[in-house]
Amino acid sequence: MALSPRNPPVGHNCPWLPLLILLFTCSGCQPPKAPEGHGLLPESPADQTISAAAAPSRPFDQPLGKGALGRTVFQTPGPSKTEITVSDVIVGPHEEGSLPTATGPVLIDVRSGSGAAAADGKTLDLSSERLVSVSAGAAITLKNSGDAPLVLRLYTVEGK
Repeated sequence: MALSPRNPPVGHNCPWLPLLILLFTCSGCQPPKAPEGHGLLPESPADQTISAAAAPSRPFDQPLGKGALGRTVFQTPGPSKTEITVSDVIVGPHEEGSLPTATGPVLIDVRSGSGAAAADGKTLDLSSERLVSVSAGAAITLKNSGDAPLVLRLYTVEGK
């Protein structure tokens, strides 16, 4: 089919067609905008104040000073009259907490955050992905130096 004045190319009689094609292809180039906020949510009804259907099985229920909480995750008898305890500790940002004196050695596994532990007159660096050991009978003070919570897992082996 040859082009002739009788058979003009598509879009020849419609000068706005290229403009429409450009408009439709560019409209998808910009990310959608978030809706504007409309203020605070309304108060919940008095009978719906609980946020979860059940309490956590192992809550952080052990206060360890002004700015720290702990919980026991696992406890079992070990070999040769020992007891192995695994516990978690959270120290708030720029806060500190004290651990009870353990009768056995304590291995501190830093899960997140940064800070320091003071034990036996020494200051131990607590940074992510680092293990720190503390000898038996030492009083341990934990200090969070960061803006995020310091999360630790403690492994304790105590003699019976």
